[in-house]
Amino acid sequence: MLVRLFKNISPSAYILLPALALFMWINGFFTAISVSEFSKAPLYDLMALPLNFAPIIGVLLGFVLLIIEAFLLNLIVVENEILKTQSYLSALCYIILMSYDNSILHLHPILIANLFVLLGLRKLISSYRMERAFSNTFDAGVYFAIATLFSYQSLLLLPILLVGLYMFRPIIWREWAITVIGILLIYFVLGSVYFLTNNLHVLLSNEFVSWTKPLLVTYPSSLAFFMGYVIVLLIMAITKLPASIRGASQKNIKGLYLFVWMLLLATLSLTITPELSPPIMAIFSIPIAILFSNYFTISKTNWLNESLFLLLTLAAFANLISNYF
Repeated sequence: MLVRLFKNISPSAYILLPALALFMWINGFFTAISVSEFSKAPLYDLMALPLNFAPIIGVLLGFVLLIIEAFLLNLIVVENEILKTQSYLSALCYIILMSYDNSILHLHPILIANLFVLLGLRKLISSYRMERAFSNTFDAGVYFAIATLFSYQSLLLLPILLVGLYMFRPIIWREWAITVIGILLIYFVLGSVYFLTNNLHVLLSNEFVSWTKPLLVTYPSSLAFFMGYVIVLLIMAITKLPASIRGASQKNIKGLYLFVWMLLLATLSLTITPELSPPIMAIFSIPIAILFSNYFTISKTNWLNESLFLLLTLAAFANLISNYF
């Protein structure tokens, strides 16, 4: 029912999607937690201290940000024709993938970083077939750099800019240089602020990255089932890619494979995380949401689509309520 409901563009999605997100986030408003412990990234730390005095505001801001990102992701898909048909499936899948565990029901750094990643992706993809894209490529570099200041995991997503330039643009060295300048500009401004406030040593000594093998933690059975099911569904979605690009436009094909590259780079980001926790895994939500929505778009077996998505939703809800038992 949900897949069929959101498989078309309908104004009802502007009510139904936030309602679904609120239903999944409701527990976060009653169990609001401190946020400062989740990141050592400069801009996030700047926000964390005042939010610690009112954790409920952090949850509310996180919820609003999730809705904005879901519709922004869907806008990118629709306006750039990444999928063969217009729908709200990308927004639907993103909400589920960002709401399946109580530990991410707040203003998590990756949630903020994802906003700037999406803004950067929109600039990058929309540059396709532009005569000149200096502004777009510069803005994309700036947005991705800002994302890393909220979540250092996003550092390993920076190469997606070069992948995107290669896929969507002719090779113009000035555009590549401008993209790098956009990235370096943000880091220059950050370093300057720390230097002028005599805190440069704090930035340089910040052990924000752990280049160690991620700890293998023991997951509750409900969380292990959800994550395992997502992996199985992801494999099914990837195997459908060849069929989905048959007869598709070049922009459609390039868009899908850009998100495949993003999935691969997100996997590399696990090398700088201390443990494979649900908040850390949220970095996969953007590319997986696209691949899931592509699968449900091209699959013609309605009962299978509904069954697969229903199981995904139930698994997410089961994990959310598992803490009560």
